[in-house]
Amino acid sequence: MNNNPIKQRIAALTHHWQDAVRNFPDARIFCWMGTASVEYRMVQAFVHWHISDESDLNDIFFCFRHPFTAATAAGYGRQLVNGIGQFLEAWNEDPELVSQTGYIDWEPQNVPIAGAGTDARYFVHNLETLASKLQVKEGEERLVVALFPQSMDDYLLWSDWLEQLLLAGIPATVQLMVYDGYQYNMLQDLIKRYPVLVRKLQPDMDMFGAMNQVLEDVKAARGTDTEKQAVSLQQLILKLTEAIGQDNAQQVNNYAAQAIRLCEIHDWPQYEALVYFFVHGWHSTAERFPKALENIDKALAKIDAAVNRHIVTGDQVRYHYRIAKGNLFFMRKRFEEAAAEYKVCLQYSREGIDKQLLLGIYQMLGMALCHSSHKKDAWHYFEEGWQLFTPADEALLQSSGIVQHYAKEMLEAAVSEASARPYRERFTALWGERWEQELKQQFQTLKITQPA
Repeated sequence: MNNNPIKQRIAALTHHWQDAVRNFPDARIFCWMGTASVEYRMVQAFVHWHISDESDLNDIFFCFRHPFTAATAAGYGRQLVNGIGQFLEAWNEDPELVSQTGYIDWEPQNVPIAGAGTDARYFVHNLETLASKLQVKEGEERLVVALFPQSMDDYLLWSDWLEQLLLAGIPATVQLMVYDGYQYNMLQDLIKRYPVLVRKLQPDMDMFGAMNQVLEDVKAARGTDTEKQAVSLQQLILKLTEAIGQDNAQQVNNYAAQAIRLCEIHDWPQYEALVYFFVHGWHSTAERFPKALENIDKALAKIDAAVNRHIVTGDQVRYHYRIAKGNLFFMRKRFEEAAAEYKVCLQYSREGIDKQLLLGIYQMLGMALCHSSHKKDAWHYFEEGWQLFTPADEALLQSSGIVQHYAKEMLEAAVSEASARPYRERFTALWGERWEQELKQQFQTLKITQPA
C-alpha cells in the first residue's frame, strides 16, 4: 500500500481480519478493541477502505452509524434493514453501478415474526436473505456488517441487543463487527458468555506512531520556524496523551512541561489550556482531587484569556472546561461549589451550543441544588432547562434517552405534586404510561450487571 502510515495500518488490520475469520470460523461477532478515539477512527477507515473499490477482499462490507438509544433499541434492527433497502434502491437506480454488479433484486421481507427478540430475528433474517441474494459463498467470503453507533446512551441495552442477534442464529455467511474500548469493556460479559461466537480483535495499531510519522512529514514541509514549532507542539501533545493512557507519571510531567513552555514562548494560551485540561483529567481519574482542581483552574484561566483576546471564537471550549470543574466538585459531594460552576456555564454564549449539552448542565445544576437542600432553586432551573425545547424538537424529545433521564430527575425535584403534574402528563404523552417504570428497570439492570 506504499509508505503512507495510515494505509500501512489499514493493510495490517486487513491481515489481522483475514487471520481472525480463518482461525475462528464459528465466530459471528468480532469486536475490535482499542484505547483511544484515534484507534476507533482507524478501524472505521479500515471498514470504509473495504467498502470502496480499493478493497482486495472478497467480503462485502456495510457500515451503519445509526444512534443506539433506549428509545430506538426496540426497533433498531428494522431501522438498519430499512437503511440497507434505501441504499440498494439508490444503487439500482445508478446505471454505472448496475453495469458493474447487475441489478440487486432484494428488498426487506416483512415476514411474520413475533415474540421475544422479534426485532433481532427480523434483522438477522433479512441479512441472511441479502447474503443469499448477493451469492455470498459460505467459507470463502462473507457479508460483513459493521455496527458503529455514532452515539449510545445505554451500553447494557447494546449488549442485550447483540445477544438477541446471537440467539436469533446469525448464519455463517454473515459477520458482524463492533468496537469497544479497553477503558469501557462494554461487551466483556457478552464475550464471557459466548466465547466461541464473540471474539476480540486486539491489533497493535500504534496509532500514536502513525500520527507522529505524519506530523514529521508535515513539519518537514513547513517553511517558518514558528510553523515548525506549532507541529512540534502537536507532537508533544500526542506524546502527552499516550503517556496519560499508559499512566506514566514521569512522561506525563515531562511532556506537559515541554508543551507548556512552548506555548508560553509563542503565546498560545488556547493550547496551554488544552495541556492543563489533559493533565487535570489524568489526576481526576486517579482521584488526586487537589491536583485535578489546580490544573482545571489553570486551564480555565488560559481559555478565558484566549477568548477575551479573541484568539478563540465562541464559548464551546469554556463550557467543557467549566463542566469538568463542576463535575470534580460534584463527585466529591461538594454540591454547592458544583452548583456555582454550573451556573457560570449558563452565563456563557449559547451560540452554536447543542441543546442536549445545555440540558445536561441544567440537570447537573438541579441535582447539585437538591443535594445541597436548595430544592426550590433546583425546581426553578429544571423548569428553565425544559424551556430550551420548542415544538420543532418533538422528534428529538421522543427519541432521546438523555431527555428521559432529565425528566426523571426533574420530577424527583418537584416542590409539589401540583407543580409536577403538567410535566408528568407531558412526559407520558411523549414516552407512554410506563416510561418511568422502564427507566427504573434499566437502572436496576445496570446495578445487577455491574461487576463487583
